[in-house]
Amino acid sequence: MERPIFQPVGTPALELDTPALVLDLEVMARNIETLHAAFRGSEVKVRPHVSCHQCPNVARRQLAVEGTVGGIAVTTLGEAEVFNNSGFNDILITNEIVTRPKIRRLCALARDGRVTVAVDNPDNVTALSEAATAAGITLGVLVDIDAGLGRCGVAPGAEAVSLAQTVSRASGLEFRGLMAYEGSLLHEDRD
Repeated sequence: MERPIFQPVGTPALELDTPALVLDLEVMARNIETLHAAFRGSEVKVRPHVSCHQCPNVARRQLAVEGTVGGIAVTTLGEAEVFNNSGFNDILITNEIVTRPKIRRLCALARDGRVTVAVDNPDNVTALSEAATAAGITLGVLVDIDAGLGRCGVAPGAEAVSLAQTVSRASGLEFRGLMAYEGSLLHEDRD
C-alpha cells in the first residue's frame, strides 16, 4: 500500500500525485456556512457526514462552525477508526456492524469516546450488548428505519418501536434515537 503524499495548500494541480483531494477553500467555507446558517437559531444541530471527503482537516472546519452536535458521522467502522485516530471522539457510524471481529473493533473504538451505531435486527442488538458488557463500555444505538429503499432498516411503526424497546432493555447499550436514509434525496435534480 502506498503512503499518502501530502502537498501544501496552493500546490499547482499539475504537480499533484493522484488520487488527490482538490478543493476550492472559499467555496467549501461558503457551503459549510450555508448549511449551518439554515439551522442557526434552531434546536436542530448539524452532525457532518464526512464519508464523501474522508478528510479530517475538512471535518475540523465543519465542526468549527457554530451549531454542530460536536461530532461526525461516517459510513464504515474503518472510517470511524481513521477519524478516531485523528482526534475525533464523537462518531456516529450510520450502518450496522454485525460480524464478531468488527463488533470487537467497535467496542475498542468506544473506549476512546462516544460511539453510536445503527441497528435493524434484534440478534444484532444481542451481539452488541454482549460485546459491550464484556468490554465494560457503553455503545450508543440508533434504530435504523427503512425509508422505502429496502436496503436496510426496520419497518416504521410497531417493528421500530419493538426494536427500540429491545435496545433500551439491553445492557451495555444506550438508545439514542431513530435514523433513516433516503438516498434519492441526495441525487435530486434541481433547475
